[in-house]
Amino acid sequence: MAPGKESAPKPRFLGISRTSRDSKCSQQDRFRDPVWSVPSITRRLQTKQCKAIILCIVMGLVLLLALVFILVTVTANQVPLADHEGSIQAGPAQTEYEELSGDPSEFTCPRGEFQCGNMTRCVAQKFQCNGEDDCGNNADETECEHDEGWIKNFDKQVPVSVQPERRISQECGLYGFPEVCKCYETTNLRCLQGNLTEVPQDVSNNLTHLNLNGNMLKNLEDGAFGRYTKLRYLNLMGNGIRELPRDVFRGLMDLDKLFLSSNKISSLKPGTFRFLRNLTWLFLNDNEIEVLDEEVFQGLETVYWLMLQENRIRNLKRGISFRDLPALMWLDISDSPLNHLSPDNFSLSGNPPLSILTMNNCNISTIHGDTLQQFRDLSTLHLSENKIQHFPSGLFRNMINLTDLAIANNLATSLPEDLFDDLVSLDVLNLGGLVIKNISTRMFKGLTNLQHIEFSKFAYCRYAAHVRTCKPKSDGISSFRNLLKDGILRVSVWTIALLCFVGNVGVLVSRCLMKAENRIHSLVVMNLCTADFCMSIYLFIIGYHDAKFRNQFNTFALEWMQSSTCKFAGFLAMFSSEVSVFMLTFISLERFICIVYPYRLHRLTSREAIVIMTIIWFLGALVAWVPLVNVGYFVDFYGSNGVCFPLHIHDPWLQGWEYSAFIFLGLNASCFTAIAISYTAMFISIQQTRKATTHIGRRGDMNYAKRFFFVVLTDALCWLPIAILKILSLCSYQIPATLYGWIVIFVLPINSALNPILYTLSTTSFSQWFHKHIKRRKGKSSNGSVGSKNEFSCSRGRIGSATDEPTEYSSVPKRSYDSDSSPVAEEKQCSTV
Repeated sequence: MAPGKESAPKPRFLGISRTSRDSKCSQQDRFRDPVWSVPSITRRLQTKQCKAIILCIVMGLVLLLALVFILVTVTANQVPLADHEGSIQAGPAQTEYEELSGDPSEFTCPRGEFQCGNMTRCVAQKFQCNGEDDCGNNADETECEHDEGWIKNFDKQVPVSVQPERRISQECGLYGFPEVCKCYETTNLRCLQGNLTEVPQDVSNNLTHLNLNGNMLKNLEDGAFGRYTKLRYLNLMGNGIRELPRDVFRGLMDLDKLFLSSNKISSLKPGTFRFLRNLTWLFLNDNEIEVLDEEVFQGLETVYWLMLQENRIRNLKRGISFRDLPALMWLDISDSPLNHLSPDNFSLSGNPPLSILTMNNCNISTIHGDTLQQFRDLSTLHLSENKIQHFPSGLFRNMINLTDLAIANNLATSLPEDLFDDLVSLDVLNLGGLVIKNISTRMFKGLTNLQHIEFSKFAYCRYAAHVRTCKPKSDGISSFRNLLKDGILRVSVWTIALLCFVGNVGVLVSRCLMKAENRIHSLVVMNLCTADFCMSIYLFIIGYHDAKFRNQFNTFALEWMQSSTCKFAGFLAMFSSEVSVFMLTFISLERFICIVYPYRLHRLTSREAIVIMTIIWFLGALVAWVPLVNVGYFVDFYGSNGVCFPLHIHDPWLQGWEYSAFIFLGLNASCFTAIAISYTAMFISIQQTRKATTHIGRRGDMNYAKRFFFVVLTDALCWLPIAILKILSLCSYQIPATLYGWIVIFVLPINSALNPILYTLSTTSFSQWFHKHIKRRKGKSSNGSVGSKNEFSCSRGRIGSATDEPTEYSSVPKRSYDSDSSPVAEEKQCSTV
């Protein structure tokens, strides 16, 4: 080495920084990362690793989305077929219109499809009775009378049309009628509400139809209609008639229909109707008849429709002779106080060929097992709107001709499994209003000809998947065809699932890469995101199965709701929801203690925080797991609807309702109250503390107010609607059916989707971390091209500037406890996420 010359400084490795040529930079080099130091090299390696990890995560998400899209596309068009016993069969995809080869009498359609008459073609359930000829031979639109009303159905069983004529001719062939009357159809006379006190006697005797509805004919005399021997239709409704003279209908040999409804008749004398040899309809409904004496129906040999509805008849004893009604087909005794049905107090002697028997709203509480054995020829039996608590086994024994049965809106909560076994011809079954706790596929297995069934709940339709049409057609979430009935719900479930998935995975990755000052808070937020991540898995499961069962959901509804997958999905949703609630409550209380009582109370350590997190996870799992253990009490707690979530707002008294109310009105409501109170107290404390400082103004208060407001608002948007709807449903308020789906798909996951934004992505620490990496990436390219200008870069003193504030990523603490121990500084430390 030549004297007077200094050798150039060599770079120093193994953690020894090289000496700067410029003395001005030596002071600043202590604060910046040396270019040739081991920490600098390590940091560069970490940056490359972070980029590689993020790139792998992004590629993984893309591949996952592609896989989900492929699965949805494939399974939407290929669904396994199930036989009538509920087992799944592998086979080719079935189209909605399927043409089969072979003898039409030797094959059966797949489950959920029905044969087109004598054709070897099957049409899906959704095309039955939809007003269009989908079969080609109109077989899918036949036998749909149950959807059109009883009039058309009865019209096919009796020779006379019940439907009123639509076209009315104004031609009149009568004379001598009062001015209040109107003549039509040549020989028809209508005198409605004309205040007539006696039957008009001056009308020409060719009168065939006389309507005196709504007049004041309280006292009728013997032979009042004697001169109108051609009369075929007589309407005396609403006249206040109290008594019918024994010979009042003398001479009406051709009378076909007689209406005595809505009067005040309390008794009928024997032989009153003996002259009405051709009468077919006799309407005595809405009167005050208490007793039917013997021979009261003498002479009514052609009557096939007898209406005794809305009277005071308490029993039909054996003494009552129905021998005078040999053609009786339809007997309606609804709205009468029968109370109890047994062979002793309800018997029709004479064995009329009764086809339709209606006893709705008769206050019947008990029914003897042998009561209906005398009516083996019945085709229609209605016992709805009564108080029957038990339907005995064998009640419908040997009633092989019964095609229409309605026992809706009774008090029975269970039905014998063999109750319908003998009803081999049953076409229509109405069980609406019944809560059938023991419902099973076994109950309806023998009803091979059943075409229409009605339940109180859409969920029951899954037990009768072989039936052509089932009502109700939706529960607001699912429909007969789809697990998610609305297209908006089907799109939204995937959208929100992806938001929850990407947001929470992104937060977990960023939290792992960030060097947070408040490690305890960061640990809690990572646990929160893990819980919210579970909600995205739940939504993916629902979305996948919605696509899998597309257009034929009811065929597989029973298997799905009773499956372990549905139970797991419900468990996952409840688990995620409750852990998230507990985590948010813990975050709120931890912040509250940190800001309001910074020095009085003990500050949590990392070990204590981990213990609390473990307890929260355990409690969340316990709350969601309990319904899976005590099956006897909860029954189908998670399988009560297609989305497997036990909110129970449309059926608030479902088995296990107490537990559901405890969770949503007890636990969650209490947690939300604690969160709201905590953030309100924190804001008040911060505002009071800042009044003593001059450099912090109203703008800082507003920032904190906005942040706290949105935290509480998101919790309120999630739990307040659920709590309010739950309370309304328990108070018997009718909740719109469509609301359930929106609650489960939109409202319930709202916290899981927004928590990553509130607790990480919108925070200052994340913003600083993100911008730092962006600047570092830009600085890397600029430093490579201007390496000879290090002296210029050092002279700027960028890092060593006195105006720079240390961040949580620097080695200098954000706050010195020796120099600054004010509550405002404590507030900054606590609010660091």
